[in-house]
Amino acid sequence: LFQELADIKNLVALKESSGNTRRITELHNAVGDRYALFVGVDDLILESSILGIDGWVAGTGIAFPKENQKLWDLMRQGRWEEARTLYRWFTPLLKLDTHPKFVQYIKLAQQETGLGAEWVRAPRLPLAGREREQVLQIIRDAIGQRPQLLNS
Repeated sequence: LFQELADIKNLVALKESSGNTRRITELHNAVGDRYALFVGVDDLILESSILGIDGWVAGTGIAFPKENQKLWDLMRQGRWEEARTLYRWFTPLLKLDTHPKFVQYIKLAQQETGLGAEWVRAPRLPLAGREREQVLQIIRDAIGQRPQLLNS
C-alpha cells in the first residue's frame, strides 16, 4: 500500500504502532527511505531505534521529558550500553503507554511529575481504586529511582 502511495508528495511520514518491530524492516525493504518512519509504541523505542527509525511519537515521555530526550540522544549517537541502562529504568513507565487507559496513565504521570493534571475528558474516566494505586506505584517507584542525567 505504501508503495502505491509513494507518488503522493505530501505523504511524508509513517507512524508504526502495530507492536511488531519486524514491520520497520519490512517498510524499509518495501519503500526505502521514501517516508520518515516513526514508532508510536513507547516500550519498543530501543528496538525500533536499532532498526533505523527517524523519530518517536512518545507518550510517557511527556511526563519525563529530560529522560525521554536523553534516551533519544543516546540512541541516535549509538551509545547502546548507556541507552540500555536508561531504557531498563524507563521500561515500567513506557509500558503505561501500551494499555487501553494510556491517556489516564500518562496524565497521572504528568501530575506526579508536576507537569500536568490527571483530568481527562469524557468518555474517558479518571482512574480509581486499586488500578489507580497500582499505576501510582509504578510512577512513584520510577521517580524514586530516577537516574541522574549528565550533560554528556
